[in-house]
Amino acid sequence: MYKNYLSTAQKDEVTAKISSAQNIIISGHINPDGDCLGAALGVYNYLKSMNKNVTIFVPNEFPKYLKWLKGADNILVFNQEDTSHVELVLDAELIFCLDYNELKRCGDISNSLQVSSAYKIMIDHHPSPQDFCNLTVSDTAVSSASELVYCFLKQIDNNFINQDIAENLFVGIVMDTGCFQHNSSLPATFIIIAELLQSGINKDNIFNLLFKNSSENRVKLLGYLLNNKLFFLHDKKTAYIYFSKDEQQQFDYQIGDTESFVNIPLQIAYIEISAFIMESDNHVKISLRSKSYFDVNLLARQYFNGGGHKNAAGGKIYHSLSDTVRFFLNVINNTEI
Repeated sequence: MYKNYLSTAQKDEVTAKISSAQNIIISGHINPDGDCLGAALGVYNYLKSMNKNVTIFVPNEFPKYLKWLKGADNILVFNQEDTSHVELVLDAELIFCLDYNELKRCGDISNSLQVSSAYKIMIDHHPSPQDFCNLTVSDTAVSSASELVYCFLKQIDNNFINQDIAENLFVGIVMDTGCFQHNSSLPATFIIIAELLQSGINKDNIFNLLFKNSSENRVKLLGYLLNNKLFFLHDKKTAYIYFSKDEQQQFDYQIGDTESFVNIPLQIAYIEISAFIMESDNHVKISLRSKSYFDVNLLARQYFNGGGHKNAAGGKIYHSLSDTVRFFLNVINNTEI
């Protein structure tokens, strides 16, 4: 079975905090993904069922293919120049920090979080959590923040589940495990999935919305990148793709269009590491994946100002795209793989 993460005293304290709080903030990380949004909207829909005033803040826009999630139209992009946004954080009695465990991962809202007197709860599954919350629920062995949210809600309210909550948490688990390809070896993950399905969610429709809902441009972009921008370091068991701003314009790139592209080279038998390197306005973003033994989290932390999990991590670097590609090649060539 899945774990109970709260002691009796913590459970009583959290239950009391939720019961007494009227104004609650949920915050997610930079470049919010399916797990971040699934966890946030799972908590959001639970709190709304209790008639709480709840606001979800994320640091920047999230992919279009996730905008169908129940409650997603209520998510706000935090703007520290907007006094109403800052006041919402400062007036909150309770704040949930979901799917991140260090303040730099939540963008501009971090300044307001630090000065807020609200009771703060972190629910996250990344390594090395910082100590900035009153309560930390952390387990790196768990598939996703959404799975941890399930365990957290189940412990404080055994009857918390409804179809909207189940759908959101299901999406979070599916997306962060790559449809159960990684971070999903614990039987508890599948017990939770079974319980979410029992709520009546339509698994097939969810998969269609997540994976069979692309634009023509996205499919053409994938073909272009695989044919023209996929390169190999055969002796290092590494594949990499790089994607420039000019190419993004050419294919009318939208946030989320390259989601999961980094995983495709791992289909090649001998490839252990895959990297997707994408130019942004003032930095270059790098996504890293590994198939089995190699820890890309260590690589992301040491060289790319990032982090993540053993087989899935990322970061960014403040160089040109060409310089970043050269730097990446130098790092790989000097790394034992």
